[in-house]
Amino acid sequence: MSRTAPTGALGAFSLALSLTVTPALATPQAVHPAVAAETASATTTVERLAGEDRYETAARIAQQWSGPVDQVYVVTGATFHDALIAAASAGARDVPVLLTTANRLPTATVRQLERLQPTTITIVGGRSGVSDSVQKKLGAFAGAGGVERLAATNRYTRSALLAEQYPAGVDRVYLASGEDFPDALSVAALAGSQGQPLMLTQSDKLPKEVAAQIARLRPAEVVVVGGRDSVGSWALKQAEAVVPSGQVRRVSGADRYLTSAAVAKEFDDVEVSYVASGEFASDALVLSALAARDETAVVLTRAGGLADGSVEALDHLLPEHVYVAGGQQAVSDRVLEQIRARTVQSLAPEPEPPVEAEPPTDPEPPAPEPDPTPEPPAPEPPSGFPTSETTGVPDGVPLTPSGSLTITEDDTVIDGLHVRGEIQIYANNVTIKNTLVESATSSNPVYVDRGTTGTLLESVEIDNLGGGGIGVFMRGSGSIRFADIHSAEDGVRINSDDVTVEYSYIHDMVRESGGHHDSIQIRRGDDVTIRGNNLQSYVAATDDPQNAAIQIGSLSGDDQISNLLVIGNLMNGGNYTINGGGRWEVDSARYAENEFGRDYRFGVAGNVQNSVWEDTNVWHDTGEPVD
Repeated sequence: MSRTAPTGALGAFSLALSLTVTPALATPQAVHPAVAAETASATTTVERLAGEDRYETAARIAQQWSGPVDQVYVVTGATFHDALIAAASAGARDVPVLLTTANRLPTATVRQLERLQPTTITIVGGRSGVSDSVQKKLGAFAGAGGVERLAATNRYTRSALLAEQYPAGVDRVYLASGEDFPDALSVAALAGSQGQPLMLTQSDKLPKEVAAQIARLRPAEVVVVGGRDSVGSWALKQAEAVVPSGQVRRVSGADRYLTSAAVAKEFDDVEVSYVASGEFASDALVLSALAARDETAVVLTRAGGLADGSVEALDHLLPEHVYVAGGQQAVSDRVLEQIRARTVQSLAPEPEPPVEAEPPTDPEPPAPEPDPTPEPPAPEPPSGFPTSETTGVPDGVPLTPSGSLTITEDDTVIDGLHVRGEIQIYANNVTIKNTLVESATSSNPVYVDRGTTGTLLESVEIDNLGGGGIGVFMRGSGSIRFADIHSAEDGVRINSDDVTVEYSYIHDMVRESGGHHDSIQIRRGDDVTIRGNNLQSYVAATDDPQNAAIQIGSLSGDDQISNLLVIGNLMNGGNYTINGGGRWEVDSARYAENEFGRDYRFGVAGNVQNSVWEDTNVWHDTGEPVD
C-alpha cells in the first residue's frame, strides 16, 4: 500500500526527506530503567515501555527518536482524541508526540523537547487543553519554525483540519469513533504507517467537516474501523454518499480486541509489534506514532490477561519483539508472561504431518458434527459515560419472574430473571447477569457475604424502590459492571478487598432522615477499583446534591484502605463529590482521568489524604484541570 506525505502548512516536511531517527525498537538505542526486558528465546523479547504516568510514558516513547527533529506534536494528556489523531499524522511524518497538562509543561516533556530540538512544534487542540501560557513556554524549545496551533471547535473538526494537510487523491481515508478511544488507537498506527488520513466521526452521523474533507480528498476508498455500536450504519451511508468512488468498507470484530486483530491483519512481515491497554487510554495515547514509524500494529489487551482478539492478532503478526506500553495498572505482568509464552509457541516449528494410509474406496462420509452454540460476547465498555440506555438489562432480553434468592452453591449462574425481592449470595464464583432486581427493602436488594470471592454482577438493574436500603452490599470480593443502580439510600457499599465497580450508572439516591446518601461508599478494602462509571450523587428532580459520589469513611477495623484506584469516571454532586474521610482511613489511592460536574455544596474533593491526585482530573464542561 502506498504511503502519502501530508502537504500544506504542516506538510513542508516530506517523508522522502525524513529526519534521522534511531532504528525501530527491534534494535533499541539503549535499555533504560523504565524498560524492563524479558527474553523469551534467542529471537523473541517481551519488554515494558513505561513511565510513572502518561507524560513520562509519552516521553519514553519519544526517546526512540534521535534529535534534532523537524517537528514535534504536543497535545493535552487529559483526553484521548487529540493525541490519537496527532499520532496518526506524526507517524506519517516520522516524528514523535508529547503530552502536556493545560497550564504546565511536565518535566519529562521539557527534557525531551530539550533533547529533540524540534524545528517546529505543533499544538493540536484548543486553549482549554493547551493554554496560551504553555504555548508561550513551548516557544523556548522551537527552532526556526516556531510554535503553531491546530485548533477547532471540537475533536471532529480538528481531525478534519489535520486531514486538510493531505493532498487529494489519497488511497484511503480511515474513520473511527470520536466517542471512545480503542478503535482509533488501533487504526492510528495503520493510517500513519501508510501515510493516509484518519478522521473521527460520531456514531450516528458523519460530521459535516469530515464529510467535506472526504469529498476533497477523493480517496479510492473509505475504511470505517469499528462495529455498528461505534460507527453506525447511517454514518457509513453518509460516507458512501460523499466519497466519489462510493467504496466504503468496514473493518471490525465482535469487540474492541477482535477489531484490533482485524486491523492488525492489514500488516504483514513485521519484526516488532506494540501492545496497549484496551481499557485505559492514558498510557497508550502516543504509542501509535511509534508503531506507525515501525510500520506495525498496536494490539489491544485487557489489563488482567490477553483477550481472544489479542491472541489472534499476535498469532497473525508473529513478531520477534513485543513492546508493552504502560504500567501494571494498565497491563499486568501476567499479560507479559502470556505474550511470551504465546510467542514462543507461535514461533516454534510445526511438526511434520504424519503419513496417512490410502483411504478405502468410497469411504462412508463422517456424520457432520453439530455446530457449537457460540458464547455471547461480553458487553463492551460504552462509548461516553454510562446511562440507563447502556447499563442494566439489554433491550430484548426476556425475563422470567422470580421471588427472593438465597445462593449457597459455588459457580451458580443466574441469567434473565426479574427478581421481586432480594438476592443473598453465600457462595463463591456466583454470576448474576441480565437480571432486574426490584425490592423496597430497607436492607440490601443484593447482599454478598463476607469472605466470598468471585462474584460478578453484570448487566443488572437494581431498583430499591425508595426503600432506603443499600443497592449492593459487597462484603466479599467481586465485580459490578454495566449495572444501573438507583432509588436506594446508598448505591454500593464496599466492605472487602478486591472489588471492582466499572461502567455502571449509579443515580437518583433517595433521601432518608439521618441517611448518608452516597453513590459508592467504601468502608474497608484493599485493591478497590472504581472505573468508567457515571456516579450522580446530585438528584436534579429535587435539586439535592446528597452526600458524595464516593465516600470513604467509617473504617471497619483498623486496616487502612490501600491501592484504591478511581479512574475515568464522571462524578457530580455531594457535599464534597469525593469525601476522603479525613481520619487517615486511606493508606494509598490514585485519582486520574475523572470528570466532574459542579452540582456540589462545598467542593470536588475534601478530606483526601495519602492520595495521588493527577491533573488529568478535569471539569466535565470545560476540560480544564480540577485543582
